[in-house]
Amino acid sequence: MKRLIALAALAAALLAACAGSPRPTELSQADRASLAHAAQQVSSRMKGSEADRARFAEAALALYEYLAAARPGSAPALAAMKETAELAPYLASAYGTTPNEEIISAFMAWDEAVKRPLWKEKKLDRLETEHFTIVTMPGTAAFRDKEYIGRLSEDLLASIQAMVDPAPYSPLRARFAKNLSSLKDGKVEIILPPGSKAFDGFADTANTNWGFAISDDRLAVASSIRLPYYNALSSAILAHELTHVVDIFFKLDLDTAPPIPAKKEGASMGDFAEALKDWAGPVFQRILPNDQAFGEGFAEYVARSVSPMRSAFFAPPDDALRVARARVPLLNDVLAANPSVKDRKVRIIRYAELDSLVSYLIGAYGIERFAAFYTTPPIDERGFAKAYGKGYAAIQAEWKAARGF
Repeated sequence: MKRLIALAALAAALLAACAGSPRPTELSQADRASLAHAAQQVSSRMKGSEADRARFAEAALALYEYLAAARPGSAPALAAMKETAELAPYLASAYGTTPNEEIISAFMAWDEAVKRPLWKEKKLDRLETEHFTIVTMPGTAAFRDKEYIGRLSEDLLASIQAMVDPAPYSPLRARFAKNLSSLKDGKVEIILPPGSKAFDGFADTANTNWGFAISDDRLAVASSIRLPYYNALSSAILAHELTHVVDIFFKLDLDTAPPIPAKKEGASMGDFAEALKDWAGPVFQRILPNDQAFGEGFAEYVARSVSPMRSAFFAPPDDALRVARARVPLLNDVLAANPSVKDRKVRIIRYAELDSLVSYLIGAYGIERFAAFYTTPPIDERGFAKAYGKGYAAIQAEWKAARGF
């Protein structure tokens, strides 16, 4: 018998950070042809297999066509680009925006425009890899690319693990494997519906859902990743979400949880449910407490490091902040605020702030020190001061001075 005890979403929410865009216009056949040529040109410079370059060309074309339609008159400049690195300075000078903002706007627009087959449980396709189950609906782009997504997910997971914990036989790796084995079938589901409105209750944000379950009177983990819209660019988002999964399975130590309460004789199921709730709350905080938003910053940092799509199309966080801070001023204390704010224009800037801060910590003090702090609950200022010899405020002042913010 399995009883769900607690479920807490760690929302990366990058897809929801949508910046406003002008009303799109129709593109001419000549513009489409020139943009397609440009997409092929930039993809030819990418490393990887022929399949990887094909996905890259598809992503570039989709983005170029969206931008050309949303920013009338931009098609000639986009078609003339030889490298994706040219995109950020062009958008900054022409429109005062960043690729990060425009890409998120594009995802939201594509999500609204896509034709969606009905999401029917009996028709779902499940492709299993070593660590994941890729759940798709026949007739969608995700179904078409399911084997590619499976290989990509395993490659990204290996890269993320190597970054967080390079030692292949460390205690952290052993904990990861043990937590993973507690999952149903020992795999994390990656759910790729036709769109955010495919079924009721599905948000328009990418997220990593996780929580605890009891199976055979033992504590287990429940976890899945959901991407509400898939196309060739989505691996940039998937890398962020996979970092959260690695976080969870590296940090959680189920052996330290207090004994699961037993149902007392004569107690009602309602009373037992309340007892489980009272037990689960402290357990949740004890083995994986609030990480002061380091989680989102690290997920952004890792995604840039391991995802070719992200490193190619998204601007580095410092560059994005320098362009956007005139519209969204930086916070005095970036760790004191929840980065997943409702305002989509603000949210992506908050993520860039955290990315920049984490990037500074890793660059200045090394990944080993950050990983040791970050994978050892409780993740709080006391642990941070122990790792770095100074508190949050001092480090943030140091980071802003170094970056010129």
